[in-house]
Amino acid sequence: MNPVVDPFNVPDLSYLNKFNVHEVLKNINHVIDYPYTNNVEPYKIIDLINLRNFIYQNIDIIMNRN
Repeated sequence: MNPVVDPFNVPDLSYLNKFNVHEVLKNINHVIDYPYTNNVEPYKIIDLINLRNFIYQNIDIIMNRN
């Protein structure tokens, strides 16, 4: 089940493009996988998971950017 993204609360992802999206996803995954070593609050992990899902749902559009 995909989480519902609030259209009024979508983060600005204009900086993402085909050259950096994989690095951004790698960094997000690292924080999600190791939350205690990164001192991240649980609610922030949920936000990161939702952000990651949003990026994956729009990966085709992001990969077409220069």
